[in-house]
Amino acid sequence: MADSYHIAPLHRRLIAMIYDFLLAGTFISVISSIASALLVWQEVTVEPNTALSNAFFSIQLLLGFIYLAFFWLRSGKTPGAWVWKIQNLSQEGRVITLIQAAIRYIVLLLILCGSFIIAYKGLNMSIMQSITMMFVGFAFIIIWSRFNKAGLMLHEDMSRTIGIDLR
Repeated sequence: MADSYHIAPLHRRLIAMIYDFLLAGTFISVISSIASALLVWQEVTVEPNTALSNAFFSIQLLLGFIYLAFFWLRSGKTPGAWVWKIQNLSQEGRVITLIQAAIRYIVLLLILCGSFIIAYKGLNMSIMQSITMMFVGFAFIIIWSRFNKAGLMLHEDMSRTIGIDLR
């Protein structure tokens, strides 16, 4: 259980999460740029709100999951977790399962990206207002951890995972 491990401090887990978010975004951008270049080379245009653009977006989401799950399933250490000396494990102390990785990713995606998409598409807010809403989602994760008995963030709680301190 989470009580038998020393959970990494919240600020270190958040910084590692931001670090991983930026690295995953870079990974997705590089792959997307290659795919876009291939589409341009084939003279294919991707119009917004079409089946092709939706498929492209879905593939980008899947690439984000593949990037993070690769590290979570191998050692529990993403690059951000490695730098900040954190290991993500199941609450039983084992390497995260594929199901736990999927739950962890989906919850993070729903909170961070969901708040942005709802604000931008659903509420017709500007990009800056929508980015602000994404930070509201980020704040929600922090607030959740403050009220959680074990100090777990929402995605950790829902996926039954913990970020342990390796220092």
